[in-house]
Amino acid sequence: MKTGKKMNISDIYQHKKGPVLSVELSPKDINLPANQALSEALASRWIDYVSVTYGAGGSEASYFDKGHLPIQIPILQHLTSIKQTKDTLPNTLEKIKQLGVNNILAMRGDSHHIAYQETDFPYAKSLIKAIDEEKHFNIGAVINPLDFQQDSDKELAINRVLEKVESGASFFISQFFFDNDIFFNMQNILEQKNIKIPISVGIMPITSLAHLNRMQLIADVTLPQNLIELCQKYENQPNDFQKAGFEFTIAQVNDLLNAGVDGIHLFSLNRASALLSTVHSEIEKRQ
Repeated sequence: MKTGKKMNISDIYQHKKGPVLSVELSPKDINLPANQALSEALASRWIDYVSVTYGAGGSEASYFDKGHLPIQIPILQHLTSIKQTKDTLPNTLEKIKQLGVNNILAMRGDSHHIAYQETDFPYAKSLIKAIDEEKHFNIGAVINPLDFQQDSDKELAINRVLEKVESGASFFISQFFFDNDIFFNMQNILEQKNIKIPISVGIMPITSLAHLNRMQLIADVTLPQNLIELCQKYENQPNDFQKAGFEFTIAQVNDLLNAGVDGIHLFSLNRASALLSTVHSEIEKRQ
């Protein structure tokens, strides 16, 4: 069994001066000799923690051993409830524990082939509660700013957050979005309800029009007018679109940092590793 000091991600949010920087990777993405930006960031300790993705639709787990990294850094293991049962979960948690990982991002996962109500853990809150009962793991959860947009959905979204916190979640990572007003609206609602818990903003790098269209369909996220105009302007100019998309993402991050968000979480880093150093530099300016 791998041993060592427990590195709880909640402690990072509590003690770090300035925004937390984290990245999402899969084990196959962590080819350090090939990923120079990631390798340098880890060696320089730019990154506060790394999250490890779960398989598509929550169907297959991807586990990552901290020993694969050149430094000791907190790992956040994704875990969905879709394929877990009351019988399998203890073994899954033990495997994660044996790898020296003590932080879990618990989520329901998405699937068109499973009736959630027929599973042992139909909601993220039920999985969070079961993990919390182990008294070993530091638990994070997912929050979707889009859920707070409609007045009819607002109370339900608030209750979901409260239920996750009451079940054992101690920090959140947001779903990605491209209009910061959506996130600020959610922040205001939570503040009005006196709900105070660290939230890292999920940022999806814009690297190509095809990737943007695919992500928009997957997440059902709306595009702000300035991004729509960018897509129209560079529709047939992929290189120019990539450059403009990078600039859009940096502008989005800067706006969020200026507003004092708790952290930035970069998705799909393998698609835009150059983004990492720029975001780190912007965070450093504010510390």
